[in-house]
Amino acid sequence: MFGILEMIVMVGSVVCIGLVIGLFLMFCFKKVPSNMAGIRTGLGGIKVSKLSMISLPILHRFDLMDMSIQEIKIKLKGVNGAQCKDNIRADIEASFYVRVGPDENSVFEVATSVGCACASEAETLKGLFEAKFSDALQAAASRYDNEELRTIRTEFRDGIFQEIGNDLNGYLLEDIAINYLEQTPRENHDPNNTMDAKGIEKIARLTAQSQKSADEIIQKMEVERQEQAVATEMEKLKLARQKDVALAKMQRELEDALKETFPDKNKIEELRSQITKLEEQDSSES
Repeated sequence: MFGILEMIVMVGSVVCIGLVIGLFLMFCFKKVPSNMAGIRTGLGGIKVSKLSMISLPILHRFDLMDMSIQEIKIKLKGVNGAQCKDNIRADIEASFYVRVGPDENSVFEVATSVGCACASEAETLKGLFEAKFSDALQAAASRYDNEELRTIRTEFRDGIFQEIGNDLNGYLLEDIAINYLEQTPRENHDPNNTMDAKGIEKIARLTAQSQKSADEIIQKMEVERQEQAVATEMEKLKLARQKDVALAKMQRELEDALKETFPDKNKIEELRSQITKLEEQDSSES
């Protein structure tokens, strides 16, 4: 009897221990979802994991940080367009793709400076990087003339990366996409701004040159059209003269044949048929 009681107590103890372990795992074992990082603070300092960790109630605080890529859109347009090397402004729309760096130090830096909850919020990222990315766009654009800038998007993109650099306080710039890049309209250049005034002057000069080139092309095409028309008409006249000569020759042959004492009737009919065909051809062409 005593042995049975001992066994029951032992089984009960095992069950209790199992329940305690189960509750411990339920409340203390933290699994980290994909594209997230787990940050534990408190006893033992800050710990970072992308898989799982133990977080003890009261002794620890556990937070999740979003590690997914976020988009920051930057627009430099109109009077705020990027000033190029030749002082002509460029309207630029670009998307910057950033995320928290994958290494533990980057996660730790973002967690301490920004906080886990705000790390990937649009407004937070905008506040952190909008000015920096706008300056990088302007600086990279200033290396090129406006027309050149619009033809070397890859080099321009690489230049933006160089201007931004690698120090983003725990964040990582994954990619840059140039969504829109065109010359800022002339009316959005400020004539009272020295550099804008130079840009306006160049736009006027380039516009005049383009118009002149377009007029010259149109004039050249008109001359070529007229020359082609003259050549076609001359070819028609040449063919008409050749037909007239052939017709006159056949008529003479016909007359010579009719003067003979015994004319060749078949030859006469053949000549008449040929003459008729030529006359009909002339009539249809006219």
